[in-house]
Amino acid sequence: MTSLHRRVHAKVRTQLGRIGYGPHERSLELVALETQFSDLGLNFHQARTDASTLIDRHQLRRSDDSLHWELFSAISSVVSPKRVLEIGTFRGEFTAFLGSLFPKSHIETWDLPSDAGPDMLEYSTDFSKYYHDQSETRNRNLNGLVNVRQVLRDSSHLIRESGTFDLLWVDGDHTFPVVAFDIINTVRLASPKAWIVVDDIRLDASRGVTLGSTQSFDCIRHLTETGLIVSSLIYKRIGNSGRHWRDDRRRKHLAVLRPKVAQSHDI
Repeated sequence: MTSLHRRVHAKVRTQLGRIGYGPHERSLELVALETQFSDLGLNFHQARTDASTLIDRHQLRRSDDSLHWELFSAISSVVSPKRVLEIGTFRGEFTAFLGSLFPKSHIETWDLPSDAGPDMLEYSTDFSKYYHDQSETRNRNLNGLVNVRQVLRDSSHLIRESGTFDLLWVDGDHTFPVVAFDIINTVRLASPKAWIVVDDIRLDASRGVTLGSTQSFDCIRHLTETGLIVSSLIYKRIGNSGRHWRDDRRRKHLAVLRPKVAQSHDI
């Protein structure tokens, strides 16, 4: 399937999926999302305003409607991290947002080096070039960010790191075993009151796994059941799920993890 065919197919599928989804359904979806934020002690509506204001003020690029931008904006109102870890720099757009959102924080962003083996570069066969030929855009977005350190290394090497982080964003390879390494390493490197956010969580592989993974959810569920973390799910997007928005297994989520020891002190 060519790139044009993929885009047309995705557009048609999206439009068909929105049949029966209108303003009333969207308002209900927003209420559910607001509850998901408030359960974590966060304000979704204020975060939307703050994120948009910051993006405009710093003239940042945002080509993704994923709500992790709003989620991190909301988190910034309740925590002032000294150290932030990002796994998966990609274009560097969200890295630049983090640099502006936390100007006094040290931000470390990890991504694969250009000479990584083809097995590590293959995020998804159909999207490999789109998702990995981004060095020029990334360098442009990271230019001038004095509080950001780029690490071009397989994130599995985080097993050798010992410093802790107060805010961690996991958006690397979504498949096993790498995603399990990333989640476990971030839990290991998290400070007692840290926030960890994991991208592209799917609950049901049969509903489609493009750019998402049930393996992330399996790892998080196991860590939750063993008492090492507490976890919550938040809608990754609004509207995209169309008439299926009430079916959590048909949509992608963001996972918010907190070290279990932090529960007696925080929310």
